[in-house]
Amino acid sequence: MRTSGGDVVTGVEIGELNDTAASLRRWVSEQLQARGYCVSSDGIDDWYALGGDAGSRHYFRFTLTGAVPITMLAVWAPPRTEKNTEFLQIANIMREQGVAVPEIIAFDMHLGFFIIEDLGTESLLEKLNGETANTLYPLVFDQLLKIQTISAAENPLPRYDGAFLLREMQLFREWFLEALLNVELDSDAVQILDDLFAILVENALAQPVVVTHRDFHARNLIYRGEQPPGVIDFQDAVAGPITYDLVSLLKDCYIAWPRPQVVEWVQLYCEFAWQKGLLSRELDEESFIRWFDWMGLQRHIKVAGIFARLHLRDGKSGYLNDVPRVLAYIVDTASAYPEFDALHRWLTTQLQPVIAQQTWGLHD
Repeated sequence: MRTSGGDVVTGVEIGELNDTAASLRRWVSEQLQARGYCVSSDGIDDWYALGGDAGSRHYFRFTLTGAVPITMLAVWAPPRTEKNTEFLQIANIMREQGVAVPEIIAFDMHLGFFIIEDLGTESLLEKLNGETANTLYPLVFDQLLKIQTISAAENPLPRYDGAFLLREMQLFREWFLEALLNVELDSDAVQILDDLFAILVENALAQPVVVTHRDFHARNLIYRGEQPPGVIDFQDAVAGPITYDLVSLLKDCYIAWPRPQVVEWVQLYCEFAWQKGLLSRELDEESFIRWFDWMGLQRHIKVAGIFARLHLRDGKSGYLNDVPRVLAYIVDTASAYPEFDALHRWLTTQLQPVIAQQTWGLHD
């Protein structure tokens, strides 16, 4: 698999991408004209491609000129790989709940073409720093709580069950340990991981079940000033543990914060969640933070496998730059709880020396 400098872009031939982009542009012009938008005689203006993501979707931003210029996004989401039906359904559900997801202006499910609202040009990650975080994260909690108060019973989603959680963690073995690091696991290491995965599944299943975005982090939130941030990339939503999106946000794979600050934000979220009736007042803070930390361990184990797969299978080596942060989360949590003593010893004595020899974290 090659990057955009080679013959393939995320599993799509460059010729196919160019042809499809031209077809998408014509389709967009036709759809907007049919809906009464002012489209110039030459078609839409200022059309340009945006950077890709971890999936196979391709985004283009364009402008409709007029008395008040309007920017929109055109999307090609190949139906053979992307969850387009889920994207449409979940967008409608979330908008009804007041979540700031983009309006879908037009779509063709057969082609995988969409015109969607442009929520903005900056991700929340670009705006987060030590001075802004205490203002921005409460705005994010507003969106998260709106998602979590959607009725999972009335809006059936795939269940984030034990088998699902386990499959995700197996990516760590298959792609990170074996494929990327070329580590052969002995019987002790196999047992440590088996025991770990069982504990983490049990922890996840013990939590209240809510609608879960499943990739709720600062790169998937659009900065909108004093308004709650826009929410994107929600097509993989499930019914899952209440701490999953919270830990995705506060133990973000792309930015890290001091532990005392993270705990303060968790406490603030808990107060909001209690007010919304999502958490019982009988649940003590220590138990919730343990749920949170252990859920983070499950997520970061999974993500290490996903980042390795993106590098090896999809040619997206930039994600390896974030692996050290992900591994630091894993080691920190393993060191904080006696239940993970065996894991911590294995990580520090067996795995970290192998990782220290790697140079893949230097990729652009």
